[in-house]
Amino acid sequence: FPVTISGDSEQKANKMIKLVKQANGLIEARYNFSIWEMRLFKTMISLIKPEDQEFKKTIVPIKEVLEEYEIGTSGFAYDLVKEAYKNLKKRFVYVPYVNDEGQKRLQIMPLFTLIDIPLEIRDSKDSYLILKFNDELKPFLLQVQNRYTLYDPIILKNIDSSYTVRIYELLKEYEFRGEAKIDLEEFREMIGAKEYDEDFNVIKDTFKVWQDLKRYVIMPAHSEINQKTDICFESEPLYENIVTGK
Repeated sequence: FPVTISGDSEQKANKMIKLVKQANGLIEARYNFSIWEMRLFKTMISLIKPEDQEFKKTIVPIKEVLEEYEIGTSGFAYDLVKEAYKNLKKRFVYVPYVNDEGQKRLQIMPLFTLIDIPLEIRDSKDSYLILKFNDELKPFLLQVQNRYTLYDPIILKNIDSSYTVRIYELLKEYEFRGEAKIDLEEFREMIGAKEYDEDFNVIKDTFKVWQDLKRYVIMPAHSEINQKTDICFESEPLYENIVTGK
């Protein structure tokens, strides 16, 4: 289905300090995170400096993350982050590509090589994570000069659905084209409606019917993105005519 995007993000981007910068190959990758896993992931990316040539161990204060998203610092809030980082250590990203021989292939990569967590939190000084990205992600996150997407991760504060976050990222990639056409099956994979394990076995396959995808994913994303972010979009389905005959 084609989407049409408009926005004023270029002007806003000039005022931002911590931005998420990703190669478009990672934007188009296949993965499915919860909203808090997504927020931690994007927080980590926003901490990468333009001059970094290697991934470093990064300290992420949990209290600061909670304050950034204005959720408070209750025990429930800490539990949300705790559940997110427990799951992130098991997460993989799936990046399709075409090799030099023209073969379609898939890179399957874990996100992190190190996740250092507190076993107990007695006060705020114990409330931090130490994370380090997998080096295989370097081409997608370090010294990226071509085909990348840039946005302010705090926009995710206003979005409650990981599907909507993934759609927002795709729209940001397509923003300056103004319009894009996406294969429906690929779209379901990119937003995580169809999910795989590390052996590429299907472990989740939802919203197979267009009307369900439209009702539960597209329309809520349309409302949230158009009302709460720096861009807006419209979409419509395209149907291929299949002609059969003798």
